[in-house]
Amino acid sequence: MAKQNTTREADLAAREAALAEREAQLRKEQAEFNAYKEAQAKGENPDPAAYGIRNAKERLYDKIPLTVKQLDIIIAALMALLVGVVLFGAVMSR
Repeated sequence: MAKQNTTREADLAAREAALAEREAQLRKEQAEFNAYKEAQAKGENPDPAAYGIRNAKERLYDKIPLTVKQLDIIIAALMALLVGVVLFGAVMSR
């Protein structure tokens, strides 16, 4: 029973640490966003990237564990496949 409580306490401590880390990250992001909005309110045209603000596409790319070269290869292969399908459709429709 004591071992189970120790394991549970360790699990709770790990969760609390993860939560504290996430809260710190959110506070940082909120401060960056507020600084960006203040710069906009002053009539400036700030660069969102300088304030840590990224669009959805950039966040998606951050989640994909591929290098730029690998992404280029995938894009080239998909473009070649698209051209092949279009040509195949043109030839078969005659």
